[in-house]
Amino acid sequence: MDILDFAMKMEKDGEEYFLDQAGKVEDKNAARIFKLLAREEQKHYVVFKKYKEGISEKLDSDFVKDVKTIFQTMKEKNESFIKKDDRIIEALLHGLEIENKSIGYYVQKMNETDDLKLQQILLILKREEDKHYSLLSSMIDYYMKPQIWIEQAEFSHLDHY
Repeated sequence: MDILDFAMKMEKDGEEYFLDQAGKVEDKNAARIFKLLAREEQKHYVVFKKYKEGISEKLDSDFVKDVKTIFQTMKEKNESFIKKDDRIIEALLHGLEIENKSIGYYVQKMNETDDLKLQQILLILKREEDKHYSLLSSMIDYYMKPQIWIEQAEFSHLDHY
């Protein structure tokens, strides 16, 4: 399987996983996050598919903005995530594994290919997966230590991206 086919499969698998989790969790805000991650994975899939077809596709992602919107809406409605939920933590941990696998693969293939355009695409998508990883890590922190997480000023966990 070539780089693009494998990358497309990883993105499709990620999309399906996050959609599946969105349908299984009881927490509507966690479900919104999982749906957002699924949409992002779909966008990544399209970038690779278009590149394989010889079409240059710019990644259209407002991920950080979309995440902040979700949290801002929760704040305005005085909502939070459900208290510690092992099912959600388990889903988030598996999501971390998915994102970490993608990050590792993209870094490895950036170093193996001489195709500068593909290297650039892999770098861009690696950075997007870094954002997803950061969000999932932050959510795990929230579920494990909600009071500490809430006390941090605003939702700044992704600002450095």
